[in-house]
Amino acid sequence: MGAIIPPAKGTVAVSDLQPHRVAPWTRETDRRQITADAVCELTERLDLKSCRYVEGPLPRPIPELRHHAIRVPANVDRLDRGQVALAVSDAGRRRGHFILVFPYETCGVSMNSSQRRDALALADRVARRLRELEAAQQ
Repeated sequence: MGAIIPPAKGTVAVSDLQPHRVAPWTRETDRRQITADAVCELTERLDLKSCRYVEGPLPRPIPELRHHAIRVPANVDRLDRGQVALAVSDAGRRRGHFILVFPYETCGVSMNSSQRRDALALADRVARRLRELEAAQQ
């Protein structure tokens, strides 16, 4: 339980368990386009107010979506309570974060388990794709 099972080739794991074609960004070769397409997908799937991708570490403490829980730092600013960071990590390297902005100050707890699983799987796929691009450029 809690393990991410990679989607079958040609499908993406989604909440309603309907098979979907792989998102077009999985074949993209531009880093910005990959993250922009993933931002759109996250915004739509999670019904977010907004979403953005930031490279590197988080600029300030905000709740963070992890594989088994949502970690809420004790010093979260009241203005940041509607935001949740979704790490984009691969092979122990944190490449960046998606900053998910929910319509309400929920710290992400309004997400159901399938939405959390989908968001984490998407972040993992983005991380793998960014690593593949980096390896191809070397």
